[in-house]
Amino acid sequence: MKKVVVKIVTQKLSHIIANNNILKGGNHAALPGNSTEVPIRIMNLIMEDAKVKKKPLWILFQDLSKAYDRVDIKMLELTFNKIKISKRIVQLFVNLFSDSRKAVITTTRTTQFYKALIGIDQGEVILPLFWTIYYNPLLNNYDFFLSLYGRCFINPENFALMTNDINALKDKSIKLNFGSHVQEIQLIRLIESVKILST
Repeated sequence: MKKVVVKIVTQKLSHIIANNNILKGGNHAALPGNSTEVPIRIMNLIMEDAKVKKKPLWILFQDLSKAYDRVDIKMLELTFNKIKISKRIVQLFVNLFSDSRKAVITTTRTTQFYKALIGIDQGEVILPLFWTIYYNPLLNNYDFFLSLYGRCFINPENFALMTNDINALKDKSIKLNFGSHVQEIQLIRLIESVKILST
């Protein structure tokens, strides 16, 4: 029953958010009519242009590992309130995903239940939408970087910035992270295709 209710609410909420253009930024996940196809094409065109015109191009990639597992319910509640989602819907989600108890099935037995400290279970129907809403405020803060860098792309696994100014990118890269979500940072110069920086 829970999955059916969540699926219905997810579909309705997704359409409302998409039709009213509520979320901003370069997040191309989860909403109807959105996909990562367009940003991938744009990145490809920028790379081709840099090659043909022999212009410098630097790309910063950040790998966002286990992004869904690290969604903080309290922060998610704040972002829901920020985009003015109905308090009843917000409370429904908070109740569904707060204080959940989990167990691990092994080959011989099921472990004792434990309380999940943070995150939402993988496989939940609403996860991609939650992720999109959760990172929306952060991505809006990247708007002022677009004049410096030119392009900013994101999906649930990766974040990418493209620029022709390596110094600006190095100066700001420390601020371009997603806290404990970042597993690896790679800075690549297009012509050489060499990893310059990693963490």
